[in-house]
Amino acid sequence: MKQEDYDIDFSGVETLTLKYDFLNYSYYRIVAILRDYFHAELNLTRGYKEGRYTPFYKQRYQILDISTKEVIRENIRLNDLRHFFANKGIPLQEEPIPRYMRVRDKGAENFCNLLQSIIEKGKLNE
Repeated sequence: MKQEDYDIDFSGVETLTLKYDFLNYSYYRIVAILRDYFHAELNLTRGYKEGRYTPFYKQRYQILDISTKEVIRENIRLNDLRHFFANKGIPLQEEPIPRYMRVRDKGAENFCNLLQSIIEKGKLNE
């Protein structure tokens, strides 16, 4: 069989993009994506001792709407979700929040203020 050579001409306007068919999202990232992008949650569906003696068993999940608890999709595996998210172009990791945009928990702030006042009272009593 003869191998043919092809020439590809670029005009300078084209951009090459790398698109993955599968990205290895962690379980916690999948839960966060479902919550943030689709307003849904995962629910594990398995029977008593299901998959106990089979080494190739993969757990099945349901996707539920958070507000109505209605089942959106049944019998789905995590690898199916990994393929779907990769094809949608959802990033593997969350973008870090810049320091100036972070919101501090009010309870933590009150606790720090309380500790600071205790330390200052201790210095005054000495």
